[in-house]
This record gives sequence, C-alpha cells and structure tokens, in this order.
Amino acid sequence: MLQIKIIDEAHEQDCTESVNRFLKTIPEQDIIKLDYAVSHFQSEQDQVFSFSVCILYRIEDSIAG
Repeated sequence: MLQIKIIDEAHEQDCTESVNRFLKTIPEQDIIKLDYAVSHFQSEQDQVFSFSVCILYRIEDSIAG
C-alpha cells in the first residue's frame, strides 16, 4: 500500500530536520518519491515562507489496517 507524508515548516532548516527525522523511520527502499516546494507571501509586516515536502512511500498492508 502507498501512503504520503506531508511536512511543512516556516524555516528551511526545520523542514530539513523534520524530513530527515521521518526518513529514519522507514526503510530506504520503501521511499518512492519526494517533492519539494517553497512558497512565500508578503504581509504588511512580514515575509512568510513555507517549505514543504511530500514523501510518497510504501508500507506493508498489515500496517495500514
């Protein structure tokens, strides 16, 4: 069975750390694809960033329930 994990952080380093922490929990051969995106917008006072990663990975059917 396939699943996705979406990780979204306001800072690039936080996103990197979150992705690396998640990747340690699944076997490397089960990772199918990673997509990375950055977006931002300007408010009146701040520039807001969003660093996002979508991870497509395989799990055992018995784990999925």
